[in-house]
Amino acid sequence: MYVNLLKHIIVELSPLLDEVDLHIAQWTLVILKSIAEYHPAALKDMNVLILPQILVLVKSPLLQGSALNALLNFFKAVVKCNLPKLTYSHLLQIFLQLINSIGTGQCTIHKQVFYSLAKCVAAIDIRKAAFDCMYTILDFCLDRIDIFDFIAHVEGGLKDHYDIKMLTYLMVARLSQICPGAVLQRLDRLVEPLRATCTMKVKANSVKQEYEKQDELSGLPFEQFTRC
Repeated sequence: MYVNLLKHIIVELSPLLDEVDLHIAQWTLVILKSIAEYHPAALKDMNVLILPQILVLVKSPLLQGSALNALLNFFKAVVKCNLPKLTYSHLLQIFLQLINSIGTGQCTIHKQVFYSLAKCVAAIDIRKAAFDCMYTILDFCLDRIDIFDFIAHVEGGLKDHYDIKMLTYLMVARLSQICPGAVLQRLDRLVEPLRATCTMKVKANSVKQEYEKQDELSGLPFEQFTRC
């Protein structure tokens, strides 16, 4: 119910994401951030409904201060949702394509635009940083965490993009060594995303790097688990 209502609201919010009034744009982004935090499913069509307008706003040299911070906080909230086509990898690709398109243009681009884009890339990288911290916690703070809650987050990482998957493989292997009983209790839920990754097919028109990444993703779980 709430999701359908929020989708209608999001459509109305899109025109407010404009450099003409950055104060309104800022509070619009605050609202969108709250939607991402509490009702992320409502942003499923964000690529069509609001992302084009946000990318126009990112290219504005007027985007600074509190309005820029609101945009960064919004992207941090979105990347945590891990929605289809709005994952870290997807958003990073969008930003890099935007940077490349600006870099090859004939017009002069204000340096603030490049600053804003760099901040956006840094903002979405927070998800990977969180998993880096989780890996550290295993070695130094294991006695201070709820291990089953920790494993639940690891399960999410096994369904994430390449960098996070590789890191969570290492975490699963480490968990198998230091708390095997807990891993056995959650084994069915851990095995399913591993199976999905290992059987995933690379698209026929993919570049060589995509095939290499898939080979790594398919082989690393077996390599790590045989060491346990």
